[in-house]
Amino acid sequence: MSDIKDDEVANNGMSHGRIRHVPFYKFQFRCEERAVKRKEFSFKLKEIFYKKELERAMLLTKLKEIEEEEIKMLRKSMVVRANPVPDFYHRLSPPPSPKVEFNNTPPTTAKSPKLGHGRMSTPARG
Repeated sequence: MSDIKDDEVANNGMSHGRIRHVPFYKFQFRCEERAVKRKEFSFKLKEIFYKKELERAMLLTKLKEIEEEEIKMLRKSMVVRANPVPDFYHRLSPPPSPKVEFNNTPPTTAKSPKLGHGRMSTPARG
C-alpha cells in the first residue's frame, strides 16, 4: 500500500488504475443575461445623454433671454441725440450766397415754325 501512495504522490495524485471524477458544473450560456445588461446600460447612457441635451438647450435659451434683455436695456438707456457741429466746420465752408430774385415776366407765346420756307436745298457739289 505504501508503494501505491508513493506512486499517487509521484503522479500528482493520480493512480494508475483509477480515474478521478471531476465535479460536474452546469454549463450555461450567459448571452441572454449579457444582452439584458447591455440593453439596460445603453438605456441608461441614452437617458444621461438626453438629460444633458435638455440641460444644454435650457442653458442656451436662458442665455439668449438674458442677452435679449441686456440688449433691450442698452437700447432704452442709449438715447440718440444730435450733437451740434463744431465751429471749425463752419469756418471752412463758404458763406451762403445771397438769393437772387428774378423778374416775374409773363411767359412768351410760342410761334409755329415755318416749314418749307427759307433756304432751298442745293445739290451737293462733287
